Amino acid sequence: MRRGLWITVIALAGFISIVSPAAASSKQETVIEAGAFSNGLPAGFPEGWELVPAKTSGKRTLYQLVREGEIVVLKAVSQAASSGLMRVVSLNPRDYPIIQWRWKVEDLLRRSDIFRKNGDDFSARLFLSFETDPSKAGWRERIYIQAGRLLYGDYPLAEGLNYVWASREPEGTMTSSPYTERLKTVVIESGSGKLNTWVVEERNFYEDYKKAFGQEPPALYSVAVMTDTDNTGGTAVAYYGDILFSKEPLKSVMEGQPRYGTITESSSLPGIQGTAIISKNIDQRGRRVRALGGIALLAAALLLVLGVPSWPVWKIIIVISFSCGGLFMLFEAFSGWCVLRACGIKTPV
Repeated sequence: MRRGLWITVIALAGFISIVSPAAASSKQETVIEAGAFSNGLPAGFPEGWELVPAKTSGKRTLYQLVREGEIVVLKAVSQAASSGLMRVVSLNPRDYPIIQWRWKVEDLLRRSDIFRKNGDDFSARLFLSFETDPSKAGWRERIYIQAGRLLYGDYPLAEGLNYVWASREPEGTMTSSPYTERLKTVVIESGSGKLNTWVVEERNFYEDYKKAFGQEPPALYSVAVMTDTDNTGGTAVAYYGDILFSKEPLKSVMEGQPRYGTITESSSLPGIQGTAIISKNIDQRGRRVRALGGIALLAAALLLVLGVPSWPVWKIIIVISFSCGGLFMLFEAFSGWCVLRACGIKTPV
């Protein structure tokens, strides 16, 4: 009897020793620390993060770990500059649908406008990118992906959610980026009411993605923070705290209830129009330049037709090329839409 009891106790002890680490591991995996800035050293650079330029040239936003009270946070300073700080975080949004972070902004960009390229700057933003299969993208998306890889390297440029602190647009506004339909901008803070105050954010980005794109999200590829002022030429200072992904809402570390909020399509807001399939992205000067260029190409094609009586192969190719190029430039001039700018490539006009 006593021997049987000892066998039972030993068996239970062995079972507990096996189960306990598994339970602890499961508990640890409930939350993923994507940005543990608080574990870094002041004046250093966050480990595992990479500086990603938004453009091939121009000034870069400065990122550095600093001490804020008793905690180390990430500080971003941008003076007519742009660049983001990115970390690859591969996970299934269905398993970890919650993201939480905190941020603080010192000032707003008065010329910021989420609907225009020349206003696409924010004092603070958090960006989530998702993996994609380029073979399933449309022709415009394929051009965008290839152009992006030429500019920024072999990153899987895909659909993304862009959570921003806007200057004036209402909280909950969601619209397409003025650069591409593949990026949705969501306003979760707006105005100066909370300037110089740490604000904790928590979003169910799994549900936000389904709302924004109307489909199940693919795997998450990366998370990034960005303070940029290159389009508006302003100055901004922002601070970012730790970034967490979780299986469940993190109410225990929230100030109050989670702020999931309601996303409102920009097209349903009074006086605001959503981004069309072909939306204007060049100003009057750019349209005049394209109109003159189109007329010049068509005139050159006409002169070639009248000046060379025969029709050799080289003449046919040049005439067709000049005619197509001229007609397309006239289309851009009248529509106000430039294909290169729509792909995210900045042109002189």
